[in-house]
Amino acid sequence: MLVFGLLLVAGCGPSGPKSSVNKVSGKVTLNGQPVAGAVEFVGADGKKAECPITPGTGEYLLNDPPMGDVTILVKGMAMPTLAGSPDAAKGIDKSVPEAKAAGVAPPAKYGVPNNDLKFKVTGGDQKYDITLSP
Repeated sequence: MLVFGLLLVAGCGPSGPKSSVNKVSGKVTLNGQPVAGAVEFVGADGKKAECPITPGTGEYLLNDPPMGDVTILVKGMAMPTLAGSPDAAKGIDKSVPEAKAAGVAPPAKYGVPNNDLKFKVTGGDQKYDITLSP
């Protein structure tokens, strides 16, 4: 989890951590709960930038995102599951403390390019909270 925290502080973009004047940050939630995984911005020209979502908080910081209209992908991360657990079908075993602390998995519909998550990157330091629905 320390690695994710360090990546959030440094920010991520097309080439990994670096300093940038154009940034988008915010929080990713599903039903008010932080989401675990990664955020990817895809520009109209195909340019992509991705960064991890900080476990437990749902926060992200993306340096050097594609400019203009973008589609946002929210990708889940694999979490441990135990057969027969109540959340096994969702891919999360909440009896495992690390899984509970990391956050909930995003619905698969947000991990594909034709989803409805759109944003306009205008430059500078922008804030955009991403609220997912089941």
